Amino acid sequence: MKDVFEELEAEVAQYAVDRKHDSIERKNLLITNDNLIAECLSKEVFSVATNSELNVAQFTEMIVAHTAVEARCLALEAELANLHDKHNHDNQKELINHFSKLKTAESQITKLTEQVTDLQAQNSLFRAENETIKQHYKELYDSITITRAKHLDQ
Repeated sequence: MKDVFEELEAEVAQYAVDRKHDSIERKNLLITNDNLIAECLSKEVFSVATNSELNVAQFTEMIVAHTAVEARCLALEAELANLHDKHNHDNQKELINHFSKLKTAESQITKLTEQVTDLQAQNSLFRAENETIKQHYKELYDSITITRAKHLDQ
């Protein structure tokens, strides 16, 4: 039972490490996302500054592309958050189920241990009673044998 709880503690510790790892990875993705957005914006500004011949259609196209990239980044962030929440929920659900099964098993073991103890006590009483009855029948047998021997002698 102690090993099971140690194993559960190890799983919980691993879960905490995984959670920190996910958090760090998420922060790194957000930083990368911000860097990409900044790079995209700086390239866009540079392009506008160096090429004044851009017409309204090209500029609109760039805004649409930027908006699409930004929307994709937001979608990826949302997906990452959903995966993180799902991961947390699945781990909690698994741990709760595992603890529930352990409690049930512990309860059953306790009940069975009590039953075994009761049966052992009963068995001891029956053995003592059996010895007494065997002794009584031996005495009766001996008495019958003696009586029969006397009866045959007469």
